[in-house]
Amino acid sequence: MSEWHIIGTIVRLPNQRTTPLDLQEVERFSVSLMQQHKLDASGWTFAFDRAKSRLGLANFKTKTISISRYMAEAATEDDIRQIMLHEIAHALLPISEGHGERWKNKLRDIGGTGSRLSKNPYVDKELAARRAARRNKKVSERNAAAKAASEAGITVDIGDVLKVRGKAMVTITRKARTRFYGIDQDGLEWGIPMSLAPSLKLAAQQSN
Repeated sequence: MSEWHIIGTIVRLPNQRTTPLDLQEVERFSVSLMQQHKLDASGWTFAFDRAKSRLGLANFKTKTISISRYMAEAATEDDIRQIMLHEIAHALLPISEGHGERWKNKLRDIGGTGSRLSKNPYVDKELAARRAARRNKKVSERNAAAKAASEAGITVDIGDVLKVRGKAMVTITRKARTRFYGIDQDGLEWGIPMSLAPSLKLAAQQSN
């Protein structure tokens, strides 16, 4: 069996500090939890590691509980508590127990949720940043395209062709209050906001 155990997610508890701790606070808090459960007396120590896809690790060979420094920089006190209790429960039992019933009971006994998996705050933070960057890029591209169409004096009416999503050539067949509707080369109908239509018409003209 492996010499370490991994926790992947966290469950939040009420009435805990909800802002991220700094790394010194994380270390002090983690060590204090280990001391509460007498792990220091049996030779266990605490460390940070550079993992990005997992949160915590209990290494029975080196008697070290480590948590990801990247995760720790994005985690709250509640997050750290749950990760540490997860790994402490492993350290208090033989490695052969894994994530079995004895481990679950031990975790609940020491104040953990009894859950093996939870959300990774580092991954959540990175994912949110990537999504925001993609949104901002799309907005910038749309604004630039709309400006170019406006400067070119582009207007849209029934019968015009728009280039949608970079490839679909949509012929406008009707319009409503805020949208144009049209049919592409495959016979599919599209609904297109009027605010976007001039830049899509310009894109169609530039592709010819």
